[in-house]
Amino acid sequence: MTDGLTVSVIICTRNRADTLEACLRSLESQKPGANEILVIDNASEDCTEALIASLAESVAHLRYVREETIGLSHARNRGLREARFAVVAYIDDDATAEPNWIRAILEAMQDPSVACIGGRITVGYPETRPAWLDRSFDAYLGYFDLGKSVCTTTEIRGGNFAVRRDIGLSVGGFDPALGYVDQALIGGEEVEFARRIRNAGGAVLYVPGASVVHHVSEDRLNKSWFFRRTRGQGVANARAMPDRYTAGRAVRKLGDAWGEALYARIRRNEVGAFRMACQSSSAQGVLDTSCRNRRALRIFCYIGAALLSIAVFLRRLLIAGFARMQRTVRGR
Repeated sequence: MTDGLTVSVIICTRNRADTLEACLRSLESQKPGANEILVIDNASEDCTEALIASLAESVAHLRYVREETIGLSHARNRGLREARFAVVAYIDDDATAEPNWIRAILEAMQDPSVACIGGRITVGYPETRPAWLDRSFDAYLGYFDLGKSVCTTTEIRGGNFAVRRDIGLSVGGFDPALGYVDQALIGGEEVEFARRIRNAGGAVLYVPGASVVHHVSEDRLNKSWFFRRTRGQGVANARAMPDRYTAGRAVRKLGDAWGEALYARIRRNEVGAFRMACQSSSAQGVLDTSCRNRRALRIFCYIGAALLSIAVFLRRLLIAGFARMQRTVRGR
C-alpha cells in the first residue's frame, strides 16, 4: 500500500540530453506515478532545456529548474529545496527505472521510522566491452545489490535512492565538498548524507524492489576514466570518513597494490594488473587527501609504500617459485 504518501522524483543532469529522455520515459508507466518529476539542469550547455520543453505535454508533472552552481551536490540540494512533496526520490540521468520503482519506494516509506532507502542498481553495458573490464568492476559503474530481501544498510548509491524531504533538509542536505564536479569524479556525497541520517536516528533500508538500470556510455569504457573514478573515490572516502581512511592504511594498500600490479604484469594478467592499478589509484586519493598541506609526510608515505611494494612483489615471486618447485618434485 502507498496510501497518503506523495513523491517528487528528482533527476540531476548536466549535458546528458542524449540519455535523459530514456530516463524520463521510464517514469511514464509507473503505478503509482510521481506527483512531480523535477529535472535539475546543472548549467548544461547542450539541448537539455529544449528537450524538457518538448516533453512537457507528454510527460506528466514535469518541471524544469536550472542550477548554475556546477556540482552534483549543489544540484541535489537544489532539488531537495525545490521539491513539493513528502518523499524525494533521486535517479541518475543515465538510468532507467523498473516498472515498480516508485511503488517499492513508497511501500517502504509507509514505516514512519524509515528515513531513507537505497534501491538495487544493475549495469547495462553497450554491445562491446573491453577484455580488461570484468564484472568485478561493476561497483565503480554504480552496481548495488545486497540481495533479494529488504534489510538495513549503512550505504546507499547516488543513482537510486529516496529520502523524506523534511529529514533530508533537517540534516543539512548534501556536502558540497563531495560529489562529482564535471571531470572531477569525487563521489561519496550520498554515503556521507546517509550516515548523518543514521546518526540523527533515522533508519536506512536497502529495498531491492526499487530497482533501476544504469546504462554505461562508451566514454566510460576506458582505463583513464576508471583511474579518475577510483582516485576520486579515495579522495571522497578520506574527506567523508577521515578516521577510517587514514594515511597509514593508504600506505599499506598502496604498497600492496603496486607490488601485486607488478607481479600481475610479469604474469601477463591484464585484468589483475588493471584491478591493482585501480586499487593503487584509490589509495593515492586517500593518501594525498590525508597528507594535504604536509608535503614531507606525503613524500615519506610514498617512499614507505614503494619499499612495501618491493617486499610484496618478492614475496609473490618466492611463493610462485616454491609452488613450481613442489610441482616439479611431485612430477618426479
